[in-house]
Amino acid sequence: MKRSQLNVVLGLAVVGLLVLVWIGRDREPDAEPLTGLADADVRHIAFTVHDDPAIELHREGGRWMLTAPVSAEADPSEVASLLRVARQSVAKRFPAAEVSLAELGLDPPQTVIRFNDVEVSLGGVDPVTFRRYALIGDEVVQIDDPAGAPQNTDHSNFVAKAIVPEGARLVRIELPDLIAVR
Repeated sequence: MKRSQLNVVLGLAVVGLLVLVWIGRDREPDAEPLTGLADADVRHIAFTVHDDPAIELHREGGRWMLTAPVSAEADPSEVASLLRVARQSVAKRFPAAEVSLAELGLDPPQTVIRFNDVEVSLGGVDPVTFRRYALIGDEVVQIDDPAGAPQNTDHSNFVAKAIVPEGARLVRIELPDLIAVR
C-alpha cells in the first residue's frame, strides 16, 4: 500500500471515530430555571442573609429602587445579579421531606430571596458536585453556586453608583471655596 493511500485510510478512520464520538456523546437535557420567572415579570425582590435586616427592591417603571432599609435608586448591575439567581438552571430535584434540611444548610438557610411571591432559600454546597442546595416550595434543588447571591446585607452595595441620577441635570455645585452655577 502506498503512503498516500495509507494517509487517506487513516484520515477516514479518524473522521469515523470523531463521528462516533459526536453521536455517542451524552447530551444533558435543557435544565429548567429555578423559578420560571422572566426578568420582566419580577417587580419586587427582598432578601435576608442570616438574621440581618431585609433589603427590599421594587421596580418602578423601568427603574429599580431600593426601598428598605433606605430609599434610593438601585444599581442596575446588582439587581441583574439577583435576577440571575432566579434563572439558575436546576441540576437535580428531590422532595424536601426526604432529606434533612439542617444537614443541607437549609434549616436555617444562609440566604432567603423572595422574587415577587416566590421564595428561594439558599443553603450549603454539596462537597461532591459543588452545587448549592436551594429550597423552593417543597422541593430541594441543586443549582450551580450563583455568583449573584448576596453574601451580606450591606445595602450600600445596592445603591446606584452614579453621582448624578439618570435624567437629572446639575444646576449648582457648592464646594468650600467655590460655587459653580449653570
